Amino acid sequence: MNREEYEKLAKQIFEASLEVHKLMGPGLLESVYEYCLHNELLIRGIHSERQAPVPLFYKGKDIG
Repeated sequence: MNREEYEKLAKQIFEASLEVHKLMGPGLLESVYEYCLHNELLIRGIHSERQAPVPLFYKGKDIG
């Protein structure tokens, strides 16, 4: 993916985030926004995963 494609994707994600915030408003649990954003991205044809595991290291130690 080149820079232009990354910027286009970032813009789409930002716009999806604004849509969720506009519809749901402030003050809800993070999990609600996560669920809504995931669905908004899918509606827009953008693949996403919720709570995907990522490697985590602290001072060289894998802390999972």
